[in-house]
Amino acid sequence: MKLEVLALDIGYSNLKVAFGEGAIPQVVILPGGAGPVESCTEDLGAGLGSHNQAETIDIGGRWFIAGIDQSYLRAKRNRHPDYPMSDEYLALYYRALRIAAATEIENLVTGVPVEQHADSKFCERLAERLRGKHQIGSALAVTVKEVFVTAQPIGAFADAAVQMGSEGDRQVIRLGRVLVVDPGFYSNDWALFDQGRLARAASGSNNNAMGQVLEDTVQRIEKELHDRVKVDRIEQALRHGSNTVLFHGEHLDFGPYLVSALEAVNRENATDLLNAKNIEREQIDLVVLGGGGAEYFRAAVKQAFPGSRIEVLPRPVAANVRGYWYMQRARRMATAMVVAKGTA
Repeated sequence: MKLEVLALDIGYSNLKVAFGEGAIPQVVILPGGAGPVESCTEDLGAGLGSHNQAETIDIGGRWFIAGIDQSYLRAKRNRHPDYPMSDEYLALYYRALRIAAATEIENLVTGVPVEQHADSKFCERLAERLRGKHQIGSALAVTVKEVFVTAQPIGAFADAAVQMGSEGDRQVIRLGRVLVVDPGFYSNDWALFDQGRLARAASGSNNNAMGQVLEDTVQRIEKELHDRVKVDRIEQALRHGSNTVLFHGEHLDFGPYLVSALEAVNRENATDLLNAKNIEREQIDLVVLGGGGAEYFRAAVKQAFPGSRIEVLPRPVAANVRGYWYMQRARRMATAMVVAKGTA
């Protein structure tokens, strides 16, 4: 089967995949845990499918499990800039290719943090790693022809252009100054779009993201209760809509500790946004929030831009990958129209 566009957002917390041939993509979201099978705390022969559709992947003769909650893995989570070159990232990539179930992909598009995207050599290394022929086990061989690597907030900006469908919204997105804030697990990215064009000088990243919030949360719990809860367990609880974890056999409400951690991190994020060069906050027409931490970081954005309209995109964890797909689909349609005119 041939697929025209496949969009991927391989994050530190979730794997997001968007594909399809209609006007709206099919989106699949799995936990982003990946590691060698021997690091898995679960019995892989006893109902692995019940654990978020995780699967085993062969990477150079070594078996990895991909698409599982990080709490089920003893392996340490990758949290470094070169993560896209790791075996864990490749295992999640192959899991995404299995989800798409295509043997040929014309265009694959993915994103990296703003500061990484400024490194053209890094982006080319990543594109080179993702393109070409990939043997996914014995049953599936996938050829990826073209790979596009973009800055993560561009995905949320493209998604906003679709999700915010009124004529007034479209004019603001097309003609105004729109700031996209994209808090993920590893990095918090922001990008300014002026009349639809990315203003690179007013875009940036920091590490005050959800990973830092969760680390601060467990430190506050440890300081008060003199024992530690793993970050992965709190992350798993939040993924399932819960504010409690088992702690010495009792249900611990970690909500107050999370709120305190968020307040501290949000103060730092507000300061970074205020200090960002060339943003000129009084001229921001719209602030768009995407990413897994969107709702948690609204307070920081409100503090930095009290006079600006603030919108959290629907199902914000999928905003980037939807936007990648919409963006690449629009590009292909525009190219097809130019070709059609040239042959008319």
